[in-house]
Amino acid sequence: METKYWKLNDKEPIIRTYHSGPVKDYTIRIIWSDKLGLCFKTTFNNYNVAEKQYEYIKSKDYIDIDQWHKVYYPGKRFTEIYAD
Repeated sequence: METKYWKLNDKEPIIRTYHSGPVKDYTIRIIWSDKLGLCFKTTFNNYNVAEKQYEYIKSKDYIDIDQWHKVYYPGKRFTEIYAD
């Protein structure tokens, strides 16, 4: 059985920005390992709201894995700003 809560330890969540014309979205992401990235299921359209969620996650030092999408082999740009 998979553990529902994962301790962050030295993992550092980030707020990733996505730009597409007038659209600007923010997601919270974590590089868990070379083979696994996590993306918070909620996408934010306001940076301040994303930042509050980010601070909450950091203050708890653990995550409820049910609130995150697993991204296998996330790549180097998984946490970088993206614009198209």
